[in-house]
Amino acid sequence: FKYHSPLGFFEFIKRVQISDAQEMIRSGYLKMNTMDTLAPLVGFSSYSTFYKTFLKVTNCSPTEFKNSLN
Repeated sequence: FKYHSPLGFFEFIKRVQISDAQEMIRSGYLKMNTMDTLAPLVGFSSYSTFYKTFLKVTNCSPTEFKNSLN
């Protein structure tokens, strides 16, 4: 894996998870659901871990990302 990507395996997985979350937010998932229910769907065991990872990867919180779409 390390020969094909500049990212480590776990960093790559985190980015895929956050990308999936962003797509779900863009598609309107939060119109009928909460961030708390989104986190486990994209592979996070807790909302706090999801929040910290989202912030680290995107430089904005999940709520800021959602609000930026409006």
